[in-house]
Amino acid sequence: MAESARSTVSRLGSGALLALEDGDGAALTRSVVLGRHDLDSSPLFDDDGLVAVLDRHPREHLMVFSTGGDPTRPSDWQLVDAGGAGGSGLLDAVRIGRLWLNVLHVDRYHPDLAELRDRIFAELGDVLPDLLGGTARLTLLVSSPAAIVYYHLDAGPNLLLHIRGTKSIWVYPDQDRSFADQSDVEDIFAGIRIENLPYHRSFDAAATRYDIGPGTLIAWPQNAPHRVENHEAVNVSLAAEFVTGRSRRRQRVWLANRFLSRSLHLPCRATAETGVAPALKTFSYRAAHKLRLERTRPEHRFTVRLGLDPSAPGAVRELPEPFSATY
Repeated sequence: MAESARSTVSRLGSGALLALEDGDGAALTRSVVLGRHDLDSSPLFDDDGLVAVLDRHPREHLMVFSTGGDPTRPSDWQLVDAGGAGGSGLLDAVRIGRLWLNVLHVDRYHPDLAELRDRIFAELGDVLPDLLGGTARLTLLVSSPAAIVYYHLDAGPNLLLHIRGTKSIWVYPDQDRSFADQSDVEDIFAGIRIENLPYHRSFDAAATRYDIGPGTLIAWPQNAPHRVENHEAVNVSLAAEFVTGRSRRRQRVWLANRFLSRSLHLPCRATAETGVAPALKTFSYRAAHKLRLERTRPEHRFTVRLGLDPSAPGAVRELPEPFSATY
């Protein structure tokens, strides 16, 4: 079933940048929320603005991925070595290839975007009382026409502020083990697994598709699996990530289950987030972490086989010598 940005599950009301009202806080992180923002008119996100950000952004916080066109082939999602490409070269490659740029921590290095982050989260804090201070961060997403993001889920809640281009997003039932294995989700919470999950086209029967364009705000339930397909033109979005008291409790419960079941071989699989049992589990996990009995360290390892080359078909080429990268 397709939804347009004019049809919502939870409608946002009038306001400033994000048009949030008090009642919207109850919907955020629990259901799909669709609304509007006004960033699509900002020069921060035109070609010159993007080139300026990409030129200045630290390369250790820039991830370039090559995508395929088949959502059943997540192995086509490959990290690309950007080499010495500047902002113009990166944007040119996005135009002609099938690439996805994750510009991480963009608010940390660019004052205009830090100001925008503060504005976004001031408005968010007005409707979300359990928003935890100091947890806000922005990721700039710049992607090619026809690029895709494979079926995956995110550990924490976020908003997507779509600014340029058009895309479709499929959102699948959250907290349903038919769509995401519990052990895989635990590893995503622990930060040792990239977010991609096993996917079959039959899952789409349970999904809702949202077709969005510039000026659309969309958020979905925390941990709801989703996937993305771009349409025409370069696509630009901001992902606004944050932590709430509720999302932190959920993460601690899942991390506790992972530690207690795998390290201590205890039958801990329940995912209830409130009550005596969850409190005892999370206390045990936090104590083990403090005592360094729990040694899992967040880390994503990639074998990099492709390099950026705007003169090559698809703007990438095989590297003569692959290498390992860790994020």
